[in-house]
Amino acid sequence: MALNLLKSAVMELAKANPDGIKNSDAAKYLGLQSDYGGGSKDYLSYSILGVLMKEGRMERNEKKKYIAKSE
Repeated sequence: MALNLLKSAVMELAKANPDGIKNSDAAKYLGLQSDYGGGSKDYLSYSILGVLMKEGRMERNEKKKYIAKSE
């Protein structure tokens, strides 16, 4: 249930930004930013974007932005 809520939130953010979103946008605007002090951050939002791409609901353009596909 939680994953579906997160996916829905990312999709709504992407739909509201037709030029696309970056992983950092999803992390920042949805409050998913990592507090980890190391070099690798915000894997949760990357994972959600990856799941949405695998499901065919999101695609990544040449500017490395994620765009919601029409459902």
